[in-house]
Amino acid sequence: MHVTLRVRAGLPSLRWKAAHTALLAAILACNDRFGLRVVHHVALSTPREVHNVLAYVLMNAEHHGLLMEGALDPCSSAAWFDGWMDEEGRAIPPRSVSQISAPRTWLLSVGWKRGGLIERPGGC
Repeated sequence: MHVTLRVRAGLPSLRWKAAHTALLAAILACNDRFGLRVVHHVALSTPREVHNVLAYVLMNAEHHGLLMEGALDPCSSAAWFDGWMDEEGRAIPPRSVSQISAPRTWLLSVGWKRGGLIERPGGC
């Protein structure tokens, strides 16, 4: 999930731990009940475009200085991402069983990997 704005002026950021926890719980409950999928709609057509967007979204908090170097963004799906590699180029498995829906398109499930796996922050 990549949240880019506040819901309403005066409310805390959705990156605030309690807000993020409540939002994630609501999304998961709706997924179980209604099959809800949260997507960011941008027309991407090549494996390289998808690779670059995944890297940007998964490492956006580090880029903006919101995390210590090498940490995974706890407000993203980075912990469940199955396309990380370490500094030597070896695949790193996800940290836990995924809480997100599996991708349904070739580009998002397989095609983006033509550009290589994404080096995980800090290589850990």
